Amino acid sequence: MRHTLLLLTVTGLTSVGACAIGMRRLGLPGDGLGQALLGMCRLAGTAIVFLSLNLLIGLAGVLLARGLGVFVSVYLLNDAFLPVLSVLQAVIFECWRAQRTAR
Repeated sequence: MRHTLLLLTVTGLTSVGACAIGMRRLGLPGDGLGQALLGMCRLAGTAIVFLSLNLLIGLAGVLLARGLGVFVSVYLLNDAFLPVLSVLQAVIFECWRAQRTAR
């Protein structure tokens, strides 16, 4: 519980600081924050889709290898780097998609 509280406190403080810097120093409009939150939700959803697909394809690869007689552990997919890569995939995809709507 303390661990969670610490993480929430730290991220809350950096979020408040980012809002203050964004509005005061960078001149970002406060009413644009809601639109930014919707964009974050879209990005999070895209990241979840990529993570699900990565896990599904990884599991299929593990089962295929096992079917061919090579033991591969499913635990290889339990790597903290896979969600990070999935988020990067989502960021790239959403930036690419935003180029289409900007034209």
